[in-house]
Amino acid sequence: MPAAAVAPEQGNDLMNYGVDPARRERVRHQFRSSGKSLRSWASENGFNPKIVQAVLNGNRKALRGQSHEIAVALGLKDAEVAND
Repeated sequence: MPAAAVAPEQGNDLMNYGVDPARRERVRHQFRSSGKSLRSWASENGFNPKIVQAVLNGNRKALRGQSHEIAVALGLKDAEVAND
């Protein structure tokens, strides 16, 4: 196996880095039950909808910057947003 290849089970751990998968599902459920679109939530909160989608899907680690701010705003992480 090439050094750059990642086993599927390792990839899943990376996708959930710092965020409980159950929290992601709860946030998705809240969007479905409220009838609010992800795009409208992103616009109301000043975030790029594509980045919000990537954070919610686990395609971004949400360690810093806007991804981290989105994760906190969605309730995916219990961290404060630094106001630099």
